[in-house]
Amino acid sequence: KRHEELHVSENDNIFSVIKHTILFRQIQRFSGVENLQYIIDDRVVHRRRSSLTEDGSGHTASKRTRSLYTKFTQLGFLKAWGVIVEEPRGRCRQYVIDEVRDQAPFATSNTWSLEKLYCRSRNQRFIAVTDGPFGLTSVQSKSSFVCALIGSIFSILAIASLASYLELKAGPTLFVILLSLFIMSNNILQSVSLFKAYRAQVQRKKEDNSGEDDKMIYQVWESFRINRISDKAAWTIFVLEVVMFFIWPTITLFLVDNYAIAALFFVCGLISMVRHYFNAASVLRDIGDIGILDEDLNNVSSRRLGEVREWDFREKARLDLIIGKISHGRRRNVWIWTFAVFVGIFCSLFLIAFKSGTSEGDRAVPEGRVVKGSQFQYTPERILPYPTCRMGNGLAIPGNEETALADYAFLARVAYTKSQNGVAQQWLDEWFGAGYAFDNYTMVDDYRNENDVSSAVEFKLFTFPGTGTDFAIVAIRGTDNAWDALADAQLWSAAALAQYVRAILPLGEIWTPIFENLIKAVSIIESERLTEVSYYKETAAFVSHVKETVTENVRITGHSLGGGLAFITGAQTRTPAIGLSGPNNKLSRKTFEPQISKKALDEFTFNIVPDRDPVPRIDDLSELYQRIHCTAPQNNPLDCHSASRSVCEILVKCGNRPSVGNITRPILCECFKEFGYAKPTPIDKGVSIDDECKISV
Repeated sequence: KRHEELHVSENDNIFSVIKHTILFRQIQRFSGVENLQYIIDDRVVHRRRSSLTEDGSGHTASKRTRSLYTKFTQLGFLKAWGVIVEEPRGRCRQYVIDEVRDQAPFATSNTWSLEKLYCRSRNQRFIAVTDGPFGLTSVQSKSSFVCALIGSIFSILAIASLASYLELKAGPTLFVILLSLFIMSNNILQSVSLFKAYRAQVQRKKEDNSGEDDKMIYQVWESFRINRISDKAAWTIFVLEVVMFFIWPTITLFLVDNYAIAALFFVCGLISMVRHYFNAASVLRDIGDIGILDEDLNNVSSRRLGEVREWDFREKARLDLIIGKISHGRRRNVWIWTFAVFVGIFCSLFLIAFKSGTSEGDRAVPEGRVVKGSQFQYTPERILPYPTCRMGNGLAIPGNEETALADYAFLARVAYTKSQNGVAQQWLDEWFGAGYAFDNYTMVDDYRNENDVSSAVEFKLFTFPGTGTDFAIVAIRGTDNAWDALADAQLWSAAALAQYVRAILPLGEIWTPIFENLIKAVSIIESERLTEVSYYKETAAFVSHVKETVTENVRITGHSLGGGLAFITGAQTRTPAIGLSGPNNKLSRKTFEPQISKKALDEFTFNIVPDRDPVPRIDDLSELYQRIHCTAPQNNPLDCHSASRSVCEILVKCGNRPSVGNITRPILCECFKEFGYAKPTPIDKGVSIDDECKISV
């Protein structure tokens, strides 16, 4: 027995087996390991179960590697504290799954391809046939070597291109290139070693007439456990893992009354925990041979001998398939990385929304931050301006059709400001002129108090007495704090995951109708939790209240999360909604209560989508939208989510002084001080733009 201290006898009870199994798994995970690489030819008698360092062949490893974790385990204080102990035998061989399964990829003239050789795992056993009818040809060998070099060069160029995209300076760029060259040198050196071994063997065959059968080159990796985690430390880590990643989340979900998700998490977590700790692959990696699991045939009658052998073979074949294709297969790693990338991208998107929303909410009073449209102007683009600069058919504020796109983008921005201290009203007066628009926050406060609206959703009601009409706009605030970001994630995470899966599936677009129903099915599990973050129910109720008590002539706007809520509210209440950088609802429309039809989204929602802004790319766009340019640096798409930048883009392209009527709109000083747009043209030559913009953005 290779591990007498972990040996389990047939007389041990189930609890002893469980104890030893968990301890064995922890030792496998948290011990230090050294990896050795050999490149040898088949003149060396290499028995797979023995080590090249132990079989007396005199071979020296061409490469020795120890991971950062292994080096960490060799620190003196870990041994002093009893966390790490010495391996009883000094070194203990650890087999890879391919060795356990007795598998190794062969490269022959028939199976050879550049893709297979270049994309293979560099830490995998590998056998190249160099002679005979199926031996690799000289051209194939040279092509593999050149492909490896070119692939490494292109990888370095790709990293250099990324550094250029991120606009790094010369010093950091050179450092990144040298670091990538150092990291890739391992693959380059391996390719050189294999090529040299192939050439040497071919040359030796020409010079040697001894008749020896010398037809293969082996790339062999051997791993050794050089120390091991102590039993006490292993059990401590086990308890912490179970408590932190299973017990605590389960109890928390039950305490917040999320019983459906708690039950699902408990079942899935329990299954995953059993698969993780009771892992046959861990035992086999230490033993190195699946044949050790042979059934004891000594007490089997001759009549049943064939039946038992067949059963034994099938069970071992089944275990071989499980550990080779499921537990440690390549597909497992692919899906783990796929899921990790999705989570990273999704979290980044909502951090962008959170950061952008918070910055918009920090805007102070407009004094010194804008210049009057009567003094400065941006001339509208004469060649192909945005076709929606002007909006009609009742969408625009009456009499302000020429500046409708800018007006809605501006009001979505104002939704972040405070009403009680008068800042929102100051911005309205600066934009439309004194007395033209009114922030009716008292009505909003009264409504929230009367209807006990205590959620984090914020909305404003703007009326326009200056137009002489009962026109009103409800503006919904976007992501402004961590709770808003959490609401974003819960409402749109299923749709984002469906988009991600669709993108990696061949002909993924044809599955869109199925994804709509799949997202609905997923939402049923968490329907109660989704209800608690369903801010759209409160905004929809408020819009319905305004339409019943104030005016039917209502429009809705919002930025980021506010834009997404505006689209849902507009579709449910059949009210036109113009959002800026809002997530869409086409895939997730069946998860809302009441459900939204595609027709309602196409008729009542309009999304302003800045170029490279990732948030409005969540879920599928409806029929009506306007893409606008973003002047932010290529390496900073986060800035494309800024509402202020979008307002500036629209003012520059559509103009702030339309040729029709006497309408003027002020210009944000940020447009040219922070966002890189040209300074507006002064109408009065005696006025200086720098004197008017007193802030330093």
